[in-house]
Amino acid sequence: MANHVTEQAETIPALLFASQDRSGEDAQVQWYESGVLQSMSWAESIDSVRQLAAGLMRLGIKPGDRVAIISETNHVWSACDLAILCTGAVTVGIYPTSTEEETAWILADCGARVAFVDTEVRAHALHDQASDAAPALKHIVVMREADDVHSEGITTLDDIVDPDRARSPDGRAALDARWQSVGADDLA
Repeated sequence: MANHVTEQAETIPALLFASQDRSGEDAQVQWYESGVLQSMSWAESIDSVRQLAAGLMRLGIKPGDRVAIISETNHVWSACDLAILCTGAVTVGIYPTSTEEETAWILADCGARVAFVDTEVRAHALHDQASDAAPALKHIVVMREADDVHSEGITTLDDIVDPDRARSPDGRAALDARWQSVGADDLA
């Protein structure tokens, strides 16, 4: 794999991909889920970020767009955040303890086009008020498996990831061009 970054990485996406070049095959990402230690390889972790970023690009996310994350911090939150930054978009973190009114105000104020949420319940509550309170919000993505996401504008993380595009030569080139266009002065 060609090294895409200079010796001195100046952006978060550049640091991410530089770390891939530096890590060995044994590098792991680990987290606890329901008290059980989970892990995946560093390469798998970066691949999941690429797939999410490709999915965001397919949803029409452009540099400078706002994408919200409303969830407890976890490994999926981190992957979403890195994918957002790799597309040149801006992460808007919203505390999951925020009231519906506070959440709606933040989403409207920043003009978020996509919101990642932790639960179906939050997705439906947000969907019910978003059309009036946050008209720029077009996609609500549930970060976990969800059974009841049949409303227009609500989908799951599995539905937006785009592994074929992320792994294709054209898809890789498009994402590489996007994250390489991110500058040190851009809002992260």
